[in-house]
Amino acid sequence: MDPMQPGQEIPQQANNGTPNPTSLEDFIRQNAGVPVQQQPVQQQPAAAPVQPDPQLFPQNNVAATGIPPVQTQVVEKIVYKKQKVHGFFRTLTIIALVVVWFLMLSQALGIFTVSFGDLNLSLIYPIFIIFSSIVIWSYRGIFGKVFGLLLFLCVFGGFFITGVYTSLNPSNQTKFGSYVSFPTMWWYASKIYVDTLVSNLTLEWKPTNNLVEWNYWSERNLLVTTWVVASGHDYIILTENKNLNLLQNLYGNVSLGIKSTQPAYLYIRNILSTSKINLGNIELRNARIYSAGTVLDLTLWNQVKSGSLVDIQSALGDITLHLPKTLGVRLHYKDIVWKVQLVDFVEKTEGYFESTNIATARSVIDININVGVAKTTISWL
Repeated sequence: MDPMQPGQEIPQQANNGTPNPTSLEDFIRQNAGVPVQQQPVQQQPAAAPVQPDPQLFPQNNVAATGIPPVQTQVVEKIVYKKQKVHGFFRTLTIIALVVVWFLMLSQALGIFTVSFGDLNLSLIYPIFIIFSSIVIWSYRGIFGKVFGLLLFLCVFGGFFITGVYTSLNPSNQTKFGSYVSFPTMWWYASKIYVDTLVSNLTLEWKPTNNLVEWNYWSERNLLVTTWVVASGHDYIILTENKNLNLLQNLYGNVSLGIKSTQPAYLYIRNILSTSKINLGNIELRNARIYSAGTVLDLTLWNQVKSGSLVDIQSALGDITLHLPKTLGVRLHYKDIVWKVQLVDFVEKTEGYFESTNIATARSVIDININVGVAKTTISWL
């Protein structure tokens, strides 16, 4: 048995009905076999319940006032529950209002407009904002809750119902296809712009007497603009109609062929796309590919002019580049979530790489890749 330390509490153990020792002297007596002297236990009188003063708390004096006491705790729970209900309907209204603000901003910036058949939804945006402001200001009343729910259903329920309807009942406008060609102007260089919304883009070089040939399938029109400037450049701009009709198929398919012997500048912009671009024998000067989300497969060959720039920017993407071994590359790479696979590259500084063949390469180009969340792979042919 360990010796007792000063200040240590004496264990309270029962021993065959023997009273528990309450002091060191009793503990010693008990272990020595000497009977422990019992101390009379004094009973403390129970404290009388405190009665509130009827003058200070008249609501508790039922006999004096005849009013039963108020259950304050129950009232607090009911009030808290009502606050949660009000906040729920107000949150629905704010979410719907943010969606409308985004649609208005996209139309103001010329990105796209939304229509429902022949009705342009921009006509009802001001009415929606007015009702939303009223709902947020008076969200406590039944008016605010009812109109908040209706506004939310009009925005999100409308898009959902329209999507289901168009998938089950294709629009009456037949999906058309067209073949277009643009002749070679024999200028110094050609600048080619392809601006689409949601598309499957196939672009490749081809032996042809025309500068550009393409096939297009969609329910939206493709606008073509061409002109020549005095500096010796000709321009061809292919722009898909920016109107997003909710009753039409928003997806388009573009197959583009470019003459191999004409020096070309390429500019591609879209919101969502699957792009397969083969610039095999094209004498490419610069290529800029911008997208919100893309699956991009890009192939370059030896005809790329030394000093050319390939600039790729995307928020979300799966990017694959195929390069010839005779092409030297200076790579500038920047992203938010890093997942890049590089072979035969050396990192010089943070975000800057050079291919190992840059000293003996036939031509050297710059590639800038600026992405948000993307998987990037660069392989050698």
